[in-house]
Amino acid sequence: AAGVVATGCGHDHNNDFCATNGHLAMCYGGGVGYEAYGQAGFSRRARTYKATLSEDGTPTIATYKRLDHTFEVVDQQSLYPWAETTT
Repeated sequence: AAGVVATGCGHDHNNDFCATNGHLAMCYGGGVGYEAYGQAGFSRRARTYKATLSEDGTPTIATYKRLDHTFEVVDQQSLYPWAETTT
């Protein structure tokens, strides 16, 4: 759809990455469930999105994940405009 620049989906697996085709950023929500498939020692995490509008009207969308056992923020990333992972 016109104007859509990012989308996300959640599931109980270890999929927690974002990818883009150059026009649309697509993100998995992170592995939040304790009954999820996955490897031993995988820290559960939840993805958060932050949309902002600057004073000049420029939109930005960013995302990060927060770990459940330390509340540490990991994998900060700009989704719009698209940029690679910053942490």
